[in-house]
Amino acid sequence: MRKMALMAGASALLLMLTLVSCATAGLPGGIAFYGNITINGEPAPLNTTIRAVIVDAVGSPGGGSITLNETWHQNNPGKYGGPGPLDPKLIVQSDTDADNGKIIKFYVKAPDMPEEKEAVETAIFTYSSPPTSQKLDLSVVALYVEAYSPETPTVEDAVTAVRTFSIKASQDANVTWSINGVVVQMNESVPAHTWCNYTNATPSTGTWSVTATVENENGTISCTWTWVVKPFTIELVAGWNLISVPIIPADASPDAVFTSILDNLTIVFAYNASKPLGERWSWYDGAGGLEDTLTEVTPQFGYWVLMENADTLEVSGTYVEPASGKYTLHDGWNLIGVRSRAAVNVSDYISGAVAKIYTWQDGNWLEVTEDGSLEPGKGYWVLMSGTGTYP
Repeated sequence: MRKMALMAGASALLLMLTLVSCATAGLPGGIAFYGNITINGEPAPLNTTIRAVIVDAVGSPGGGSITLNETWHQNNPGKYGGPGPLDPKLIVQSDTDADNGKIIKFYVKAPDMPEEKEAVETAIFTYSSPPTSQKLDLSVVALYVEAYSPETPTVEDAVTAVRTFSIKASQDANVTWSINGVVVQMNESVPAHTWCNYTNATPSTGTWSVTATVENENGTISCTWTWVVKPFTIELVAGWNLISVPIIPADASPDAVFTSILDNLTIVFAYNASKPLGERWSWYDGAGGLEDTLTEVTPQFGYWVLMENADTLEVSGTYVEPASGKYTLHDGWNLIGVRSRAAVNVSDYISGAVAKIYTWQDGNWLEVTEDGSLEPGKGYWVLMSGTGTYP
């Protein structure tokens, strides 16, 4: 009887062990990692994410992840967990011991990283339930763009604008700037976390591809902007307009400069005080009714434009910073343009004894005083007492 009882007890124990084994076969187990985490030798910042992957995992989930966003991480910078039982850890798990011995790879993404970067270190997976703790310091050595400006991929500017492009990399690197594939600037050994800038002060109308290429022994990365440079525009009213063009036209012929308003253009007059008195006026009518004597349009002069209807003049070209005192102002009346990005003081623009300055606005003469300003896009009659110069 006792023997039967013992046999029954043994059978029950064997059944229980079998049931326990069956019940725990699908439980997750693995390793709980903790340690230091550095990116390019510096402590990883808050909100950095570490993702672990068991290579060729059979079980699930086949890895794990942790984000440095707890109070514990704030008080322990550069660490992704600690040895204490209540400290956070990176738990890498699988629900089968078939993943024993497989390699674990770690991927890190800091807030300023555009994508994950693989850590230098790896580990070997060991199935353990509950997970065993293991210290593993992780490091990432990666070249990437931390920030760039402008932050939009497409940038629009007027042709008179000054545009600066900037980039900041995670490591010391060389930076090469190019426009439409042509190198325009090279910066060598730019320190990590330092802005590198390229400024273009002479834009030309059109659409340009601006690229910053960052390169060192760890790789090459680039950032590209589409830069749209718009034509210089002048709003013209029906009737007479006194204008100037502050840029160098891509094509200086009147046919090209005034092509956007030809449907409403009646005639254009120019006045060159350097010529003999009977040859100072020249004209362009756009329709071929007169024999045109105006052959080119330049920033140097002002122009009278007679319009049948209101329209918008669009001029393509390049803004070039003028050299001071390039052109001569003659004794008497001169019709000049304003070659400037923005309004400029009379005294800064014109040298010599100025007697009077007038422009035409809203169908009326408007006098400009010596302490007044001259605006790009407008033309000005300047009366000189003697000679002078202007850009």
